[in-house]
Parts: sequence; structure tokens; C-alpha cells
Amino acid sequence: MRCEEVQDLVEALAEGDVGPRAEVGAHLRTCVHCSASLSRARQIDRRLRALPVPVPPPTFTAAVVRRTRSIRWESEQRFDWWFNTAMAIALTIIGVGVWGVMHVTGLTAVTVGTADFLGRSLPALYERVKPELGLYLTASALVIGALGVWWWLERAGEPRQTA
Repeated sequence: MRCEEVQDLVEALAEGDVGPRAEVGAHLRTCVHCSASLSRARQIDRRLRALPVPVPPPTFTAAVVRRTRSIRWESEQRFDWWFNTAMAIALTIIGVGVWGVMHVTGLTAVTVGTADFLGRSLPALYERVKPELGLYLTASALVIGALGVWWWLERAGEPRQTA
């Protein structure tokens, strides 16, 4: 066994995490450098274990969690701002592009005609649908209410995550 391989195991051997294999033990008996390294590591480990463990103040954990959440919230806010700005720019570019294409191809006249058609036909459509409008609204409200209850029950069944 080579010294580099034993040096990689010295800390684990000193802490007692790894028991020495036969080949490691043979190397340590014959190599002064590696056995001295193991001795120093054991001595350091003993001294560290002898030191008193400081007790953190009672508010330490809450302060660390609060600060971590604050830093995370700030980074999420920055990301949200950049994302929303990028989306606004992208939508503006798309809107200007659509308007430009419609203007160049003459589709603006079609949209004006469509708007005029809808302006004249929607009142007639409303008059035809008016008798059943209450039924449609009630059915829509029931479907939306059922979806809301379903969403609420699904969410209530999920385990809550606490920090």
C-alpha cells in the first residue's frame, strides 16, 4: 500500500470511522511518516473532543431561519422583477409585430370590418340568449363552485411543509 492511499484514510482512522484493514495496519507499522500523521490526527481529535461545546443563544435558530428566508425572498423578488420585465418587453415586441404585419398586409381593414360586424350582431345574439341567460349563469356558477370545492379538497389532502 502507498502513502497517498493511507494519507487519504488518516482522518477517518483517527476519528474511528474506519477500522484499519490488514494492509493499512502493515503500512502504518513500517512507515514512520504515515504513523506520525495518524498520531497527530488522533491527538487533534482528542483535543477537539475535549473542548467545550458552545451553546447557541435561544434565538439563534429563529434568527438564522429568518435571515435565510429574507435572503431567499430578496433573490426571488429580483428574479420576478427581471422575469416580468422580460415578459412585458416580449409582449410589446409581439404586439408591435402583429400590428405591423396586419398593417402591411391590409388585415387592419378586416379587423375593422369584424369589429363592426360583432358590434351589430352581439345585440341580436344577446336578445336570442336572454331568456336562457339565467340558466347559463347558474350552470356556470355550479361548475365553478364544484371545481373550487374539488381544488380545495385536493389541496387539503396535501401534506403541509413547514420550515
